[in-house]
Amino acid sequence: MSVCARFVLILVFSLGFLGAGGCSSKKTIEATSAEAVIAGVNKGDQVVITTRNDSVEKFKVTKITNKALYGNSARVVYEDMQKVVVTKKADDDEDDEEGGFFSWLF
Repeated sequence: MSVCARFVLILVFSLGFLGAGGCSSKKTIEATSAEAVIAGVNKGDQVVITTRNDSVEKFKVTKITNKALYGNSARVVYEDMQKVVVTKKADDDEDDEEGGFFSWLF
């Protein structure tokens, strides 16, 4: 294999690893109000909720109401929340209208 072909192969793999690193995003919401939490969470997001009594709940959001966030076996009301860490996948982001890194590249 020629030096040029090796360089191209290494470049392609390097770009692939860079693109793989951006597969999800994480943000922290201070749960000062129900509106703040509702605005920052979408159905399907993974959440880690720290409550006011310092317990931690981790789940995938299946339902959002004006009273609480729900997972398969979890329900946490907004007034009990202190902090919410939201992890969402990049293909779920509304800001990502270009189709991701690889769509832009090719």
